[in-house]
Amino acid sequence: MKALKCHFLQRAELMIESLGTDRLVLAGMVLLSLLYLTPMLGEGMMRTHMWRQADCLSITHHYYTGNPFLEPEMHIQLGHNYTTGKSAGEFPVLYYMVAGFWKVFGKSYLSFRLFYLIIFLAGIWSFYRSLTLLFGSKFWPAWISFLMLTSPIYVYYGVSFLTDVPAFSFVLMALYSLLMYRLKGQIGWFVGSILLFALAGLLKVSSLIAFVFLAFVFCMEVLGIKTLGREKLFKKPLREVFGLLMVPVLIVAWYYYAHLYNVQSDFKYTFNSIHPFWKGTTEEMQRFGEMFEMYTFSSIYHVSVLALLLVALIYNLFRFRQLSWLARFSTTVIPFGGTLYFFLWLPLMSHHDYYYIALLILVPAILLPTLFQLRHHHSKVLMQKPMRYAAIGFLAFNMLYCMAVVHLQSDYKNWSRVLITNKPFLQIRDFFNWEREINLSRLTRMESYLIELGIDQDARVVVLPDESFNITLYLLNRKGWTGREMFQTVEDFERLKQRGATHLIIIDDNLLNAPYLQPFLNNQIGDFEGVRIFRF
Repeated sequence: MKALKCHFLQRAELMIESLGTDRLVLAGMVLLSLLYLTPMLGEGMMRTHMWRQADCLSITHHYYTGNPFLEPEMHIQLGHNYTTGKSAGEFPVLYYMVAGFWKVFGKSYLSFRLFYLIIFLAGIWSFYRSLTLLFGSKFWPAWISFLMLTSPIYVYYGVSFLTDVPAFSFVLMALYSLLMYRLKGQIGWFVGSILLFALAGLLKVSSLIAFVFLAFVFCMEVLGIKTLGREKLFKKPLREVFGLLMVPVLIVAWYYYAHLYNVQSDFKYTFNSIHPFWKGTTEEMQRFGEMFEMYTFSSIYHVSVLALLLVALIYNLFRFRQLSWLARFSTTVIPFGGTLYFFLWLPLMSHHDYYYIALLILVPAILLPTLFQLRHHHSKVLMQKPMRYAAIGFLAFNMLYCMAVVHLQSDYKNWSRVLITNKPFLQIRDFFNWEREINLSRLTRMESYLIELGIDQDARVVVLPDESFNITLYLLNRKGWTGREMFQTVEDFERLKQRGATHLIIIDDNLLNAPYLQPFLNNQIGDFEGVRIFRF
């Protein structure tokens, strides 16, 4: 038996050597991503944060139908005195590119998600390649990279229509480019890094925690600190300061344009500013713990990974004097930046799980100094097989946990929930899945029915109830208005008629008794699975 085991291990090692570790790691990343995401690749909006998904899809749709790049638009007509949907938020380059793919291959959710999947894989692969260059070995870089892939929010939003994970992925690519510049000294790598950082910030300013950290390191090196022991990270400061300054310049330029565009339209769909704890309502602050547990906690990581990060952080602090200056800054400055980010958006952090994607930079910021210390002082421990087997087992458990959460959020009914012990989280996800299947899925099948009723693409409709900007309007593929603006008087609806509203669509019969709607319910022209359509 022992001889057979040795023979098997030798064959496995030969196979790995022949195929190449990097190829196996890449294949593993692709396979794991497909196992995670197959249930949702061809699907439309998931119920979790459907509001934000609908906004992204609506802008993409209008690029698909011909809008110029600098004129993003949405289905809801709140701009220019309730006559257009023109509004700008994050830099819309990804939406514009997806719209270009749609024009070539046809409009589909699959092409949108596959495009984001490519960016997602490019980001995590760049992260792995960076670690192999730093470590000179493959096992622990691969382990940390796959540990990143056990975060449900990272995986789930990796192929979502939101830009948070693409922005984070571009940060990982930028760090790889910066490392290659540091190793090879070629200016092209530095330019690529700056452009990738700028792109990440244009998509999501909050993704730039790593860039702010690097700017801090640059300043410390200008003051004379050698952050890499005997060397500095930035060797040519006159060249590099110009590149570093270009990132905020490009970001400010875009958001200044977006501000002017929104002022002209008198409509903005996203808040391009902080939302700190002192602006939160008393109710928001009191309910923070409950909502955090219900919406978000189980989506970040399994508690075992969070505990590992805490232990690693404590270890780094105990070994603080033995760390390089760069590792010291990584251990302190990045967690401080993450904490500052958390408090600057605190009222929204309880139920916006995708806000935590920017904080995933804490994983390498904390674990890398720990592993470097262990390699320097306890290299034999890291190389021992029991240690590696334990690490693989820990990874496998968290992969299964991540798969369970992602499949649950994707409405995948046949996946085991044993590993998800957070009952409030399970209850709210089940409710979301039920609501999407029973209530909102009707709207995805209604477009041909609307055409039969004579409600063509040029019609303007009012859809109630819907507190979002675009969910129902996008699903129906009609421009118009929702209940976002709290229309609750006869005069409100008369004004919408003057703006071109032709039909009223009610998706909840409880509204049929609303006094302010009675004058407009006399001419019902259709009923689609309980969705009632009235002509003004």
